[in-house]
Amino acid sequence: MCDMKHKHEILLRFAETAEHGEEIAKILTSLEYEEASDHFYDLFSWIEDLNTPGAMQVFEYLKKAPAELLYPEFKTAAEASLKMQSRSLFLNLCELLSCNSGLYRILKSNDPKLCKLFF
Repeated sequence: MCDMKHKHEILLRFAETAEHGEEIAKILTSLEYEEASDHFYDLFSWIEDLNTPGAMQVFEYLKKAPAELLYPEFKTAAEASLKMQSRSLFLNLCELLSCNSGLYRILKSNDPKLCKLFF
């Protein structure tokens, strides 16, 4: 039998190649944030291009996520966007940060150097 975490990983892999991104986004964004937190980094990857099917729904979901759950993977995604020089991901993360004041406060107190790159 397949556990829920494994099912979510399968959906994320399918979303990368499938034409059903909107439907998969609906499933993943219906999860409680605690249940989805293991997949936040993958969801950040999804919002690199907001024209990807389901990306806007994922983006709206992440905007409302509890900052303390979001922060570790947000920081990883932000550092990756800088390393990969992904301007689109960086700008989308910046938008996300401006919409989630709790996330901004955590980033500012834990990593002021990275925070300064956003603002």
